[in-house]
Amino acid sequence: MRCSQYIRLETLLMLIPVPLTVQELRGAWLSRNKLTSRAKIASVMDSLTNNNFNTAYVDAWNRGYPLFHSETFCRETGIVTDPN
Repeated sequence: MRCSQYIRLETLLMLIPVPLTVQELRGAWLSRNKLTSRAKIASVMDSLTNNNFNTAYVDAWNRGYPLFHSETFCRETGIVTDPN
């Protein structure tokens, strides 16, 4: 037999169905204005966990400016941001 008549084992293995593990994403969008202290952040995260959320999106950029001190932003724009 010629080589082209053989089916390679790797080809057969690719045809075997493999179950995929899919994790549901349950997220919440958080406004930085509500996260005013470590205790408040912990409380909000605990509440999300207790309600089966597994992702938190925190608003860190608002009206064209970062809501945190950013050396990169300062270097690129000359604007110093003060999150307080």
